[in-house]
Amino acid sequence: MDFHYSKNCLQSTLDSLVEGDIVKTTDVIKCVFDYLGIIYQYQINEGSYVERVRYAFCHHSFRDYFSAIWTVQLLRMLPQVNPSKFIIKSEESDASYGKTLNTSFWSLEKVALISEILMEHRNKPYLEKQIGNWYTPKPDNDEQAVLAEALDACRKLCEKTDIHYLQENLLSSILYGRKELTYVDLHGLDLSHSNFFNVICSRKSCFGKVGTNFSGAVLHEDCFHPQNHQDNIIEYIYYEKSALL
Repeated sequence: MDFHYSKNCLQSTLDSLVEGDIVKTTDVIKCVFDYLGIIYQYQINEGSYVERVRYAFCHHSFRDYFSAIWTVQLLRMLPQVNPSKFIIKSEESDASYGKTLNTSFWSLEKVALISEILMEHRNKPYLEKQIGNWYTPKPDNDEQAVLAEALDACRKLCEKTDIHYLQENLLSSILYGRKELTYVDLHGLDLSHSNFFNVICSRKSCFGKVGTNFSGAVLHEDCFHPQNHQDNIIEYIYYEKSALL
């Protein structure tokens, strides 16, 4: 939920889940399950398998939520990380920013959650009709700058190692919230693994065209071709050998 930084709204929600100094854990879990159940009812209808699939749906949603929260905390600190320490090559430990942030593509659910948690939808460009030009909103809070600052950090990180997983995940989260990349600063980035097929990167205004800053970025023709499947496969269809797909 986007509380719009309303103290009354936040306090009212907190009061409903806390009694004295004790958190109503059961109520919190029930609230989450009820919310996920509502979403599930609008998304899936599996007939006789409904309860089993509903459990799997809630499980994946819980997993993605807590994974997103952990990743957001790492992204907040990323601009302060020394590029030489981003990946720690050690046989004793795999704990490093690189191991956590730069080893796979995020699921679509995780991309959506991170984008929503960091309120990227509030950064969507808008048209000032009286002037006839496009602008980006002024951030109302620190969260709105996290993804952009993490993307800035990629310019130093890419000098030391291949960070295309991290970079693509950041771009996906920005795109999910804004629905376009107009006014996003991508200068100096290695975008050879990126895909901009069917992505809005410019807008026309009365002053001319405004768009994404690609100056000094690495691009090639394939970046504008249709993209292959990236999301995780979590469900399968089984069929008899004699049956036809």
